Amino acid sequence: MNNKSLKERFESKYIPEPNSGCWIWIGQTNDAGYGLIKDFSSKNVRGLERAHRVSWRLHRKEEIGNMVLCHKCDNPSCVNPNHLFLGTPLDNVRDMYNKKRNKPPKITKECPLGHSYEKHGRITYKDGKMVRKECLICKKAQHRKSYLKYKNSEAYLKSLKRNKMRNSV
Repeated sequence: MNNKSLKERFESKYIPEPNSGCWIWIGQTNDAGYGLIKDFSSKNVRGLERAHRVSWRLHRKEEIGNMVLCHKCDNPSCVNPNHLFLGTPLDNVRDMYNKKRNKPPKITKECPLGHSYEKHGRITYKDGKMVRKECLICKKAQHRKSYLKYKNSEAYLKSLKRNKMRNSV
C-alpha cells in the first residue's frame, strides 16, 4: 500500500501552467475531463474524489458540503484553488450562461445512415415539441429484415403447413 499522504499524492499529480495560472491535473480523469484521486476518507464507494474538490479542502481547509465548486477558468482539469469558487448548482448554470458556454441543442437533419428526415422521415410532435424522428427508409429496411428472419424460421414453415392442411380439407 502507498504510504504517501493525500497531500503528497495530490502535489505530484498536477503541473502549473504559467500562462493561465491553471494547475493542470495529469493524473486519472473522468469522461468530462475532471481529475480524480483516491481519497480513502471519502464517502464515495470507490474512494475516488474529484481532484479540484480535494484541492479546495487541502488549500482552503473548508468543507464543500452540498455546494458545487465552479471553475473561474472553465478548465475542468484545473485544480488551482484560486480558480475555484463555491456556489449552488444554479450559480454554476448561471456562470455557464454568462460565459456563453451553453451549447445549443444539436438538431439533426439526417438519420444516422444519412437519409434526409425532410424527404424520407416522419417527425412526431407533442405539445409543440418534437418528441421523435423516424427515418422511413431505415424503418422499412428493419421491417424487411425482421420479415426475412421470420420467413426462414421454423414457426413460419409450420404456419404454412397448417394453412395448406386447412385449405386442402
